[in-house]
Formats: sequence, C-alpha cells, structure tokens
Amino acid sequence: RRYSIDPDRIFIMGHSMGGAGSWFVGLRHPDRFGSITPIDAAMGFGNAADVPANVPDWMQPQVALFRPDNYFPNARNIPVFMKNAGNGIQKTSTRFSDGVVAEGGFATMESFPGMPHYWAPQMSFSIFTSAAVLQPINRRPAEVKFFTNTLRYNQAYWVTLDRLVRHNADARVTATFDDGKPRRQPGRGRQPEPDRAPTLTVTTENIDALTLRLAEASVPANVPVALTVDGVAVSPGLLPAVAHLVQCDGRWQLASAPAHSGKRHGVQGPIGDAFNARFLAVYGEGDLPLARAELDAIRNPPSQLMIHGEFPLKAAARVTAEDIAGSNLILFGSAQTNPLIARLAPKLPAPLMAAAGEGSTVVFIYPNPENPARYVVIWTGPVLSTKLDVPLKAGWMMPINLLPDFLVVRDGKVAEAGHFDRDWK
Repeated sequence: RRYSIDPDRIFIMGHSMGGAGSWFVGLRHPDRFGSITPIDAAMGFGNAADVPANVPDWMQPQVALFRPDNYFPNARNIPVFMKNAGNGIQKTSTRFSDGVVAEGGFATMESFPGMPHYWAPQMSFSIFTSAAVLQPINRRPAEVKFFTNTLRYNQAYWVTLDRLVRHNADARVTATFDDGKPRRQPGRGRQPEPDRAPTLTVTTENIDALTLRLAEASVPANVPVALTVDGVAVSPGLLPAVAHLVQCDGRWQLASAPAHSGKRHGVQGPIGDAFNARFLAVYGEGDLPLARAELDAIRNPPSQLMIHGEFPLKAAARVTAEDIAGSNLILFGSAQTNPLIARLAPKLPAPLMAAAGEGSTVVFIYPNPENPARYVVIWTGPVLSTKLDVPLKAGWMMPINLLPDFLVVRDGKVAEAGHFDRDWK
C-alpha cells in the first residue's frame, strides 16, 4: 500500500524462532510468498518447538497447528531453502527438505560446518537472498495440496475450504488439473502421443464444502473437463469459472453458492483467535485486577516469549457501538459485575453461563450476538495468571494459543475443556 513493491515478488526468511515463523507463516499462506528460507529454524528434534506427546485431547488441535511436519503438503508450489548451522539446531538434518520433496515440492538443505546457531559475525544472512528471490509467486499451479485443521487458514491458490466436517481435526485437500496434453516430447521415429480429455481431480479429508476458482488454475471455460471428487464423477462437461462444491448425503455436487456452517473463516475459534484481529478488553465493576493479571500473563508468559506494547482496555460502561462493531470483545468479570456480560448472557451457551454462576472459572469464545462477524470471549476468573493442574506449555507456543473454545476450572483443576461443533453447539 505504501511502497512500490511487486506483489508477485514477496519472500519470507527468518532465523531461529524467526525461521520457524517463516515456515509456519509461509506454509499457512503459501500463495503469498515466492519462497521460504528458514535459517537454523528452532523446530524439531526435541528443541523448543517440538511438542510433548502427553498433552490433553483438548489441546491437541492447537498443538497440531505448530507441528512442522503437518505442513509438508502446503509446500507443493513454493520453494523452501533450509539453511542449517552445523553446530546449531538443524545441523545436517534433511527432515524438512525431505518432507517437502516427498509431497512433490522443491526444497534444498545447505549445512554450514561448525557454524554456531547465532551466525553473526561469521556470516550475514544477506548471502541467502539471491536464491530466495529468483522465482516469483506461482499464481497458477496445476496442483494444489493443503493441510489445515481450522478455517482460519482455509485458502491456497485457487482452492478455498468453505466447511469442515469436524472442526479442530486434521483436514487435507489435493486438487489436480490435467490439461491432457503429453508431457514429453517424442523421440526420433516415435509418434506423438495423442491429447487426452482434460480432467480435474479432487481428493478430500474432513471437508464437505469447497470452492475452486478454475480460471486461476488455467482450466478452459469452453472445453468440457471431467470433474471427479473423492473418486466419484461429479460433472463431465463445461465447468463454471468458480465452482462451488458441497457434499450432500455422502455425494459431492456442484452448488450455486459456497456452503458455510456457523463456524466459518474468521469466526471459528479457538480462544486465542480473538487476539488475531482488533480486540478490546472490557472489565466490569471490581474486575480490573483480573483483567490486568490475565492480559499481563498473555503478554509475558513464563518463558522467553513476550509481546511488547499495551493491550486496549476499557470499562464496560464506556464501551460504544463503534467498539462492538469494530472489535472482538474480551469481557472480564461476571453477569453480576460486567453489564455487557449480563446483556449478552441470554444468547450465550447456557451450560457455560450456569457453570460461571455456580462459581467455576469459565473462559470461552463465541460469536458476538450483537455482531456475529466478531467474537466475544467471556473470562470470569484467573486461568493464565494462576497455576492449573494442566500446564499450559508446549514448545514455543504462547499459552493463549493452547486454549480451546471453552475451559471450565474448579479448584485449580480443569474440569471441562473442548471445542464447539461447526454450528457453535
């Protein structure tokens, strides 16, 4: 917006935790970057970004989003250049480059013998930019592969996931357009192979609605293309430029519009997602200490991680219609102390509100009944600023990102935790 930058020549590179960040950001949004260069990335091999296996079931979906191996399919169309410090974290490992190549992507691994994890002053990262910027973003790949378990990350190239069968469970799609033209030139004396009819083949796991923008996949508009989804023929003829697919009674079919459920991109949870967009923390009468303690625990957990800056904080009595329209609301307190919670309570999940009324600490995320495009998070007591029986710790993940859709705490113990279904039930 502010600088003259070619939108097709944007690349991502990072070192250590930034290397892990370049991996996760780049592969959650593979169509936004021309390449990924993780430099001795802090992930894998028992280091801080590897996650213990004994986390509770309700934490597993959040942890899965930070397991680097899950993202190998997403690198199908984006080059990955692993730069390893021989005396650092990755050393001579080819784990991540091998995983990308196994999914049909392009990756290299370069190890620098004896190099410590912190490269300076021996070497500048600038030497890696020449390879990183060679290729622009691949805008029209013939094949798209994508992993996710949340509609927060639901798009790659010409494929958009509109609805999951089960939210917070692994989902995967592979969409392949074959134009039918021979891939190899014939040798001397060999007859050219005849063209075949073009095909579009889609396979899915845990997905029952998606949209294909076929013009972006170079699918011709005036030629019949045989469409097959999960092994079943859906259409033998001309396909629309934008094809909406939905599964009804176990069969895929073309639809006139995208199919959504209550959980959709941008309003799908879990609790930490409310902090991924503009938000406002709101406290009721006597709830300011709770709000400050929990916000401080979000900003500065007991680790090397921290968030700089102050979080926006306002008394419930001062919240405006503009705040409700433009922000996710983090509501601290109870229906007795916070008038916004009292006002929304009849339209919030009754069992959770009842548990809060009985003295349990309850934290949950839900579409704001007064603005369903935004969230409310009800936060009735200490969770992050106190010690629970279940440690909120997994690798480098911020504790706020380990929370599910809802959490009920009694006497310092997690009594109930989990995720709403795709209709927020």
